[in-house]
Formats: sequence, C-alpha cells, structure tokens
Amino acid sequence: MPLTIRLSELYTHYLARMSGSGLRLFVRAGLDGLGQPARRGAMLTATILEPVIDAVRIEAGLPGLAERPLLHGEREVAMALHGGLMFLAIRKHVYRMPMPDDLSDLIHLQVRLWLPGAIAELIRLHSSRDEPRQLAPKPKHRR
Repeated sequence: MPLTIRLSELYTHYLARMSGSGLRLFVRAGLDGLGQPARRGAMLTATILEPVIDAVRIEAGLPGLAERPLLHGEREVAMALHGGLMFLAIRKHVYRMPMPDDLSDLIHLQVRLWLPGAIAELIRLHSSRDEPRQLAPKPKHRR
C-alpha cells in the first residue's frame, strides 16, 4: 500500500478517536502550564513519530531506525505533519469552525503535500555534516 495511503489512514483513525472535550482539556492543560502535554511527548515520539520517520526513511531508501538512531531534525519533520493534522482537530473542536465530520479528505491532502518534502529533507539530513548523529532529545518524565 502506498505510504500516502498508510499515513492518511493512520491519522484518519487517530483523529477520529479524539473527542472534542478531551482535545479542549488537553489544550487548556497546556495553556495553564500543566505537565500533561509535555509528558505525552515521549509516548507520541515512540508510538507515532518514530514509525512515521521509519516509513519515510524506507520510502527514501535510507537506513531504518534499527540501523541508525532518530535524528533531531527527523523528529521535527514528523512533528510538522503531526502538528498540521492536529490543527485540523483544533479548528474543529477548539475553535469550533465549520469542518466536515469526516476529516479524511483533508488529512489525505496534507499528507500528499507533506510527503515529498519530508523525503527530500530526510535525504538532506542524512547527507549533511551539520546534523548531529544523535537521538532526538526525549522529554523527562515526572511522576
């Protein structure tokens, strides 16, 4: 299955599971300086961002994450997609703008726009001497 379809399906399911009240509470927690959004960063990286980057690396003909650790810039590339797609949900549930119930067409549009640039940027990052060859910084957990 093409990567654009796989990514679109991933985020269609991800956003469909999100409740409006849950998203509003999450945004409010961030605005109020509560730690919940920051604590979820490591989980987001492990469960969504790393698999996305691994798939883009394969698409670009680059070594997978098992062979070469995640670069800081790669996490930022994945966050660009994630943030853009999350903003669809924010527009719908927080700003309460008129949005379709089914966001899948908008998700697919953003994935199609993002993927070619992501591939090009990962190739550039892996060939650059400027990008440190280190894991992206992981947020510290508080309990």
